[in-house]
Amino acid sequence: MNLSDEALTDLYKWVDSIPLSKPKKNITRDFSDGVQVAEIVKHFFPKMVELFNFRICNNTKQKMDNWELLNRKVFCKLRFELDEQVMRDIANSVPGVLESFLDKLRTKIDHALWHMKMHPPRRESDKPEADQVYESPQRKGTQRRRSPTRGESIDLITSQNLGRSEPFVPPENTLGASRPVVPYFSGQPTEAVSLLQYQGKCQESLTKEETIGILEIKIRKLEHLLHLKDLKIEDLQGQINHHQPTVKTKKPQKFH
Repeated sequence: MNLSDEALTDLYKWVDSIPLSKPKKNITRDFSDGVQVAEIVKHFFPKMVELFNFRICNNTKQKMDNWELLNRKVFCKLRFELDEQVMRDIANSVPGVLESFLDKLRTKIDHALWHMKMHPPRRESDKPEADQVYESPQRKGTQRRRSPTRGESIDLITSQNLGRSEPFVPPENTLGASRPVVPYFSGQPTEAVSLLQYQGKCQESLTKEETIGILEIKIRKLEHLLHLKDLKIEDLQGQINHHQPTVKTKKPQKFH
């Protein structure tokens, strides 16, 4: 179930590229209530998640309520579902379980984004974005069950199949279409980079460049103020020297 050091580093970079409500300190503990997982999904599918439904909490029962709500309202729309033991392990911060789940979640998100790209809606629909991700189930893979909310066949993720997920690479010539630019691109296996991660790094770079530009402007202003102060000090010193009286020394008297 545990990921390699290289896989963990890549996963943490992906998480860091997503704006969350609080910084990642102890990821196993910080994500145990499911709130930041809901934020990750909302980042990619804004209409799929209503964050006010998820409460930040420390109680295990309340954490399980959040995870069960994610199962019913969110994960099933991405065609997977967690069994109770996996949810309980994450809520109890069992080492390694959360990272394996996030790795699986990233693959599911990438697949859903590719599916939406390959199957755009033909007309504006009244359905929310979440219901437009998959219009019909794909019956392939391993262990699956029927969705309790939508009646579709979805992956049931258990402790046994929560292993390393390979990056999603769409099949060539899908439905007669040419292979699009999608979340992962070709290259050496060790150089494979998530498009979502790349976009996040680009945004991060732009933000840093903007911050640097603002700081450079502030530095120039401070340098100008220092120059003005130096001129003021020189002027005041000149006035002091001008008004300072000249002290004449008396010649010593000679006595005869």
